[in-house]
Amino acid sequence: MTGHSTLVIVSVYLLSPKGLLRRDLRALFALADAIILFGDFNCKNIRWGCPSNNYNGIKLDELEDRLDFGIIAPSTSTCFPMSSHIDPRR
Repeated sequence: MTGHSTLVIVSVYLLSPKGLLRRDLRALFALADAIILFGDFNCKNIRWGCPSNNYNGIKLDELEDRLDFGIIAPSTSTCFPMSSHIDPRR
């Protein structure tokens, strides 16, 4: 990340039922010429290795193409349903 005057790093958490707002992402991208957003966007898309798409995942995928940014996602699922939770005290 050299050659940029300002680098902004933002931690994001989007509650699962909330809709992804394009204007919020555009506002974040306008903060500087180099932006890194990381966190939990609760966006699912098969392009990132998810088993299915959700509304937010489709919208983020479309916005990625429109605004020319990249998405880096884990290679394995990060969703662990509560039924599979193992209590470490047992």
